[in-house]
Amino acid sequence: MRDVFRVRVRLLWVFEDPPGAVAMRLATRMDAVAVPSRSAQMPANAVVVPPAVDTARYAPPLSRSDAQRALGLPEGSLYIGWLGPGDPGGFVRAMITLCREDRRIRGVIRTAPIPRPVAEIRNAGLHHRIRFAPGGDDLAWLQALDGCVADDPDDLPARQAMACGVPICEPGLAPLRALIRGTHEPLPDPSTLSEAARQRALDALRAQLLR
Repeated sequence: MRDVFRVRVRLLWVFEDPPGAVAMRLATRMDAVAVPSRSAQMPANAVVVPPAVDTARYAPPLSRSDAQRALGLPEGSLYIGWLGPGDPGGFVRAMITLCREDRRIRGVIRTAPIPRPVAEIRNAGLHHRIRFAPGGDDLAWLQALDGCVADDPDDLPARQAMACGVPICEPGLAPLRALIRGTHEPLPDPSTLSEAARQRALDALRAQLLR
């Protein structure tokens, strides 16, 4: 419309899903592109506008042990969660290996049971240590975790977990081992997860559009 009718407008594209080749070409014609998280596929002119976390609600618990006890979880264990989205099969296989290496480790999968991973867990004899736990209060579960795996650290559940003081790692056996050893990336400042941080990103986007 801008090129055909010579209308003085600014064009904004909001990417929700990984863009294809056509979308990437169209993005080059935009004045600005907003994306919810940083990725290798994002256009060069993109501004990241991450989801905001209610940091007044999502915060570290006074006692992680008390949070685990409130959910009826056995004490003296390290609880590693999987937040998704997607197939937890890779997480399950990594957790089977880690559970065999360390008796303290237990896995929590925050989705409805999926037949193949369920079968893998049962065949490994670890159904009492790796469990599917759909539903319930997300905040209660996040505050009870000692660490978790997320496909995208900018996804809202992952950012909520970080606000609760839960270390995050990407999928895979090596990142999980680093998380358990405590050699993972440091947690971000909670202020970077807040609505104020999102507003700063939106302000940067507005400035780009008004140039």
